[in-house]
Amino acid sequence: MEKNMNSNSKKVKSIGRKISLIMAIMLVVCMIAVELIVIGFGSNMVKNLIDSSLKNEVTADAGMVNRELNATFYYLNGVADSVEQNDFSDETALRAYLSGTIGRYDMIPTGAYLALNDGTFIYPADASVEEGIDVSQKDWYKEAMGYTNKYFYYYDLPYFDNATGKLCATVQRHVHLKDGR
Repeated sequence: MEKNMNSNSKKVKSIGRKISLIMAIMLVVCMIAVELIVIGFGSNMVKNLIDSSLKNEVTADAGMVNRELNATFYYLNGVADSVEQNDFSDETALRAYLSGTIGRYDMIPTGAYLALNDGTFIYPADASVEEGIDVSQKDWYKEAMGYTNKYFYYYDLPYFDNATGKLCATVQRHVHLKDGR
């Protein structure tokens, strides 16, 4: 009978070890599964949070840029309308008027300038630039001459400006001076 008891005791210990081993393996597998689920949901939440934050920031920045562009275009339209409606005694008076546009807005640090059909180029930011330029041969001038309305249009692609060294875009509008140019 003692033999039988020892044999049953060994079987119980053996079964207990097997059950303990199975339970430990199941516990480890379950913990790994739970961690993977938590990581999956957590990374999705973080990704969604980053996406929504980025969209909000882009929307806010787009609104700010749009306000700056609108203010700049309203200002430039006012300048263009004034150039069309006022009499200027000569190019010096016109340059003096346009020099007030230099640095007025951050978006137009070199100010507004005029290219006239008689070959005159009035660039108030740097008078030395005006000499030797045949504006009637420039593509931006030819394109602007084709416009008949009072809107500003973007010309070509942004580029790095020689005067400021910064990235800029050219906007153009067809203007008629009182003297016919």
